[in-house]
Amino acid sequence: MIVRTQRWIAVLDQSTPKAGPEPLLLDRLAASFASMDDDNERSARAVIDTLSAAVGHVTTGRPCVTVAALDRLQRRVVRVGDCHLVIDGTTHPGTNPVDDVLGATRALILDLDDDASLDASPNEDVAHQLDRGREAILPWLIRSTDQLCNHPSSRHGFGAIDGAHVPDRYLEVFALPDRQSEVSLMTDGYPLPRQHLDDAEAALAELLRDDPRMTTIRATKGLAPGADSYDDRAFIRIAIPSLTRAPTTV
Repeated sequence: MIVRTQRWIAVLDQSTPKAGPEPLLLDRLAASFASMDDDNERSARAVIDTLSAAVGHVTTGRPCVTVAALDRLQRRVVRVGDCHLVIDGTTHPGTNPVDDVLGATRALILDLDDDASLDASPNEDVAHQLDRGREAILPWLIRSTDQLCNHPSSRHGFGAIDGAHVPDRYLEVFALPDRQSEVSLMTDGYPLPRQHLDDAEAALAELLRDDPRMTTIRATKGLAPGADSYDDRAFIRIAIPSLTRAPTTV
């Protein structure tokens, strides 16, 4: 989801529902951004706390939303979670330790599975094969959401907006220069971040063509039957002029 207000431009990515969807959650978060348009002194911590309050606290099966938000007034990007940024050609990839571990586990299972042979040709219907790797890791994905999302100290912890307190370790702030700048925000559905949408789409298309199971990047899932990609995706590129001019979306 892309959010645009007078002050904010953000991408939001709700984790694929594994214990039930929250259809209005992203709308509540979008409204929260609008509510912060007039607060010129709000810190990054206060921004994230406002978004967390909009979710409300849920103890099990809770939704997790990652966010990367451009604050046009204070010339900064605030991020929690694994959305990607590209600022003036420099990539700042988002990470999730749980996805890294379980994605590698899924890839190993598929490599060992006779139904997903290493000899499979890219032209075969590999995406329709039984994904035993995904089946194996799914319970752990669900468990990690409940136990590791916003964990204050675990080495496998990860940050997201889920209604609970987001520890400082998961809150990132990227200051923009006073000069003209270019910022691209995207969800992790673009696993190979690029400054321009056409380049990000081309890189994704090549990856899906060559490896529909998405094991080369250690993804926790592959291309589903009938889908055009393996994950939801959103992308926006913003031209940020010098301080003397107003920013525009491109």
